[in-house]
Amino acid sequence: MEARSKKTLLGSWFLLGLSVTPHAGAAEPKLGITVQVYNWAHVAPGTLTAAEGEGTRIFREAGVGVLWLNCPLSPSEAKESPICAEPCPWGRFVLRIVSDVPAGFGKTSLGVALRDTGIYASVFYRRVDEFAKEGIATHSQILGHAMAHEIGHLLLGLRGHASFGIMRGQWSVQDLRSASMGAMLFSSKESALIRDAATQELEIPANPKTTLWVTVYVFNSVQLSPRDLIKAETLAARIFEKVGIRIAWKAGLTAGDVDAPSIGEKWNPANLQLRIRKSSTVQGAGVTSEAMGFCLTMEKNDAVILFDEIENRAAMLNVAPAIPLGVTMAHEMGHLLLQSATHSLTGVMKARWLAEDLVAAERGDLTFSQEESRSLRNGMLRRIAAQTR
Repeated sequence: MEARSKKTLLGSWFLLGLSVTPHAGAAEPKLGITVQVYNWAHVAPGTLTAAEGEGTRIFREAGVGVLWLNCPLSPSEAKESPICAEPCPWGRFVLRIVSDVPAGFGKTSLGVALRDTGIYASVFYRRVDEFAKEGIATHSQILGHAMAHEIGHLLLGLRGHASFGIMRGQWSVQDLRSASMGAMLFSSKESALIRDAATQELEIPANPKTTLWVTVYVFNSVQLSPRDLIKAETLAARIFEKVGIRIAWKAGLTAGDVDAPSIGEKWNPANLQLRIRKSSTVQGAGVTSEAMGFCLTMEKNDAVILFDEIENRAAMLNVAPAIPLGVTMAHEMGHLLLQSATHSLTGVMKARWLAEDLVAAERGDLTFSQEESRSLRNGMLRRIAAQTR
């Protein structure tokens, strides 16, 4: 790719503490965020460490420190880092470094910030490699700036881009030179907003309704693309956030990871399991025709999502499959948390959705009923009480 003729668009679509690395010329920040990093692209340790150093320097110039938690990728390794297996608390973000660029992104997209969740971001390492080949900035410099850009989106809640600095939507040759010299930073206004956001992230809400968490293990047996799975998870999480319940997704698991939920710990009976499969793999399970999911066992909080049926429904209603997938995930999680197979006449727990229901879901208007919301919260509180006995 010719850096002189091509520019870089860092995706702002939506999808990860205090660093001890010293940086001359900037005072030690009093504010800090924590970022869990999942290196799915297997970036060399030296390159990743240097990139995190770049990110630390950039945020420090804005008055915010960063603690990077490099999380293991396999369940066996996770035994050594239990903090990575816990739900993300206030003030923590998740950054995934992935090898390839998902379908649907521009030819120069370097990453994506999943603003609807407020905590997830991804960087596409193939794009980093392409830009590094221009010889203007190193892999670690480009990666570090891309990481800072995407986390910046999460902190700023920014859909668009700035006209200059690290939050520019398109990076020119001069921008890459600035990055190589350490001069590509947040603007003074962006820095002030980032400090305000970091302050808010450190303030755990006093209202306990905002602190209920449920961990959901997702077994992606159909090899659904990360982008579509993240979009579906985001939609489902948004539905539960309206109830006051936040979701900690444990994704990337496959059918072979049957023991993965333990993550080296005693299995928590309050956790949920969603298995994304094809109808042909669950024959004889008593699944009704055209069902898009079902509860495998409520006692073990285990449900199955039938992706081929979801694809059929999406094609019939002319919507993206990620939308009915997200609604189905929320629906089956609702059954598990409510411990009930009952359906409602409206909302998430309808037995069958129409096109307008899925449009409402994408808009953020498809919800649980007030009675269901109360039951979900009360059920979560009972689960928490049972765990502490």
